Amino acid sequence: MTVESPPLPALPELGFMPIARPELYVRLDNAVTSPVARVITISAPAGTGKTVLVADWLDRRLGRTHPNAEYYWVTIADPAAAHHDPRAALSACFGVGLPRAGRHDHTDDTEYTVAHIVSRLAARDRPVVVVIDNAHLISDPTAIDFLECFLAAAPPNTTMVLAGRHDLPLRWHLLDLDGRLTRVRAPDLAFTGLRAGQFTRRHGCALSEAELTTVLRLTRGWAALLRLAALHLGTQPDRAAALAELASVPPPLADFLAAEVVATLPESLLRFAIGLSVPVAFTRSLAVRLRAGEPPHSIDELVGLELPMTGTVRDGEVWYTLHPLLRAHLLNRLYRSDIEWSYTLHRHTADWYLAAGLPREALPHVVRASDTELLAWFLREHAFRLVLDGHGPMLFEHLEQAGSISLNDPFVWALRVLDALEHDDADKATTYLDVLALRPRESGRIVPAGWIDSLYLAAWAAITRVTGTGPSEFQLPEPIPESGHAPIDAYSAGEIGMALLADGEDTEGEGLLRRGAALAESSAIPRLHVRAATRLAITAAIRDEPGPMREQAGLAVDLAERHGLRDCADGIAARTVEAFAAYLRGGHTTVPTTASFPVIQRIPAPPDGPAAARITDILAELLAFDDSPDKRRAAERLRRSAVVLLRGPSSLPALTGRLLPHVVPILLEVRAVDSARLLTDEAGSRLGRTAEIVLAEALLELANRPRVARGLVAPLRVDIETVRPQTVVTAWLVEGVALAALRNRSAARDALEHALGDAAPDQLVRPFLDMPGAVALLDDHIGTLGPHDDFAQRIRRHPRLRRIAAQPRLTPMELTVLEQMPSGRTAAQMAANLGISVNTVKTHLRSLYAKFDAGSRAQAVESARRSGLL
Repeated sequence: MTVESPPLPALPELGFMPIARPELYVRLDNAVTSPVARVITISAPAGTGKTVLVADWLDRRLGRTHPNAEYYWVTIADPAAAHHDPRAALSACFGVGLPRAGRHDHTDDTEYTVAHIVSRLAARDRPVVVVIDNAHLISDPTAIDFLECFLAAAPPNTTMVLAGRHDLPLRWHLLDLDGRLTRVRAPDLAFTGLRAGQFTRRHGCALSEAELTTVLRLTRGWAALLRLAALHLGTQPDRAAALAELASVPPPLADFLAAEVVATLPESLLRFAIGLSVPVAFTRSLAVRLRAGEPPHSIDELVGLELPMTGTVRDGEVWYTLHPLLRAHLLNRLYRSDIEWSYTLHRHTADWYLAAGLPREALPHVVRASDTELLAWFLREHAFRLVLDGHGPMLFEHLEQAGSISLNDPFVWALRVLDALEHDDADKATTYLDVLALRPRESGRIVPAGWIDSLYLAAWAAITRVTGTGPSEFQLPEPIPESGHAPIDAYSAGEIGMALLADGEDTEGEGLLRRGAALAESSAIPRLHVRAATRLAITAAIRDEPGPMREQAGLAVDLAERHGLRDCADGIAARTVEAFAAYLRGGHTTVPTTASFPVIQRIPAPPDGPAAARITDILAELLAFDDSPDKRRAAERLRRSAVVLLRGPSSLPALTGRLLPHVVPILLEVRAVDSARLLTDEAGSRLGRTAEIVLAEALLELANRPRVARGLVAPLRVDIETVRPQTVVTAWLVEGVALAALRNRSAARDALEHALGDAAPDQLVRPFLDMPGAVALLDDHIGTLGPHDDFAQRIRRHPRLRRIAAQPRLTPMELTVLEQMPSGRTAAQMAANLGISVNTVKTHLRSLYAKFDAGSRAQAVESARRSGLL
């Protein structure tokens, strides 16, 4: 039997051309082609594009994908829809009469109506789509029962679309279990990327990529808000000001949120939502804290009403965030209507965050709680750590926004000094220190005067080192004042210790650093502990004590990993020193991102010198050299960093000197002999003739004047009480290589045995890898070194040693010709330039191709670059 259907109803008039949403059309199409009756529920707040999506799909898509499909559109808000009763609307659509009046059996009425509608639908030989728009307005229990019964019995050719602001109280799980349910939510409807830009242009506002990013961050792609934002921006002459105003929810957007979102909430639930707008994010337990004294609503009620919020999992707990503009609107409403309640909510939020160990998150709420005692307590307990953790700018910004009188407290000025140092701004730190010096300590209301004295002394010590005024300007009082506050005393001891270390006062400086480390361990501030351990590792490096350096660096890295500080400046510094300790033992090193040691930070460049460098710069460049694709360029960067460290008055001269015997062999490897000599001379003029300077001079003489090299290192081999392990090992290697060059094989073997014996306790492999000629010395005497043969064999098998050994040995003239090769000159042009015959040039070119195992000039040049010869 064929049932004639009434004419298709008119779709809602949109008044604009919708943006195509093919990714959503596909989901709707799939429901229509399903072999079972499908139910599509589209639940999202007002203005998210529910009606537009379905109407556009029916108008532009359904007729192409399913040409014979019928659709029926029921808008519950329409007064003709029998007072929001879907029974009457659906019965009218399919020509089914309602049961006669006077029947009292509700179940029979529902089943009768559903059965007749289902039979009419089943009789159609085509897909049927039934849309119920504004479905959230269905509230009558009888109507809801009818709808649930109809959805359960709908024939396979039927697709039901329920579009509303929230789901109806139906047993959705039954449809889900049968595989008949398709859900579309607000995030699915949100505009992103290119479509958002297309949307705003269609509404008269073309946005740049940066502007669109800002608008999407605020609107989250909510269609109505996106459209209102586009209209707002399109009518404002100052686009930047209009964007800034958007964050405060201008009237058109505020009116929409008030009418379409806020007004739909019951009063008590609205107050609950307002409370949740105070924190940027909240958990269920924080929500309970915020509703203190209010009716016991839950987040689930707001989620059920599709109040715009998102949830993300952090540390195993779900954190919810309200839509940014909705949150701003609710906050505006709170501050306008009940400022005292806002203080209470901020206090509750601050208390919860503090109890959870989240002082940074508590900060804005402490400031907004309008409680001077709470603020003073918070600054006393948490401000110092916040500054060390890099949150000083946030702290001062919140204090300034609230107009807090605490801004003029000496303690806050001391924190400003520390923050400037932590952010590598010595000029600002000096200015703030001058201001602090003019503030009477007794004027403070937050901390005792002793705290400020300790911080002042620590900041002075750091600034004199960083700015280059020199430790001589720093007057260390006796005894050093203590604040009685472990974190501040740990910080102070560390800064003063580093100042003494920079001035060459190793023993006293190390003593203060150890005291600072002990205090840092008990301070419950992991960053201080990491920093203290790293500085002790640096001290061990200055003393040339590889074992303690490795131990302290390992401790610092372990602490950084354990407390999530791996990639902060302190963690990177710790990893850099640990990598250097491994470098000395010949281990493979992963070079951390270059960063400064905190509060050593900037080493000022001399007025006529290269750019500023840091201690970790030179360490990182040293560690990276082995794997550098362009060794000559890498060596030049290393040399320049070393020069800046030597010239910079804030550097640690002892540590710079310790690195010189590692830098000079690298410069020699790339044939930068003049650069190595100039660097050594400058180091000697600034540091004096230390053991490392003498050793660097010997390395420069070793290749051509082995007797001179022997004479230079002779005192280093004799005075072993004052010379450190690396220096002794390298000195014996210079002796061995020089004796081998002088053909004294037996004495060369004895020198090598001494070097291996001194290197074995700390497994110092690096001197053997760096020393020119060490590979030949090991090869000549392996098997004759007694108990040191195993260690020698391990060194011989090191991949870095093999790479150095494989570098071709070139004659001086071959090197000269090689330097001409990248120019592109012909053999004749090179001959004319060098003043030699063409045949001589060709002979050298053939020799170079053979030594580099290259088939062309380009291959030879590339091999020379990789090996550091170019």
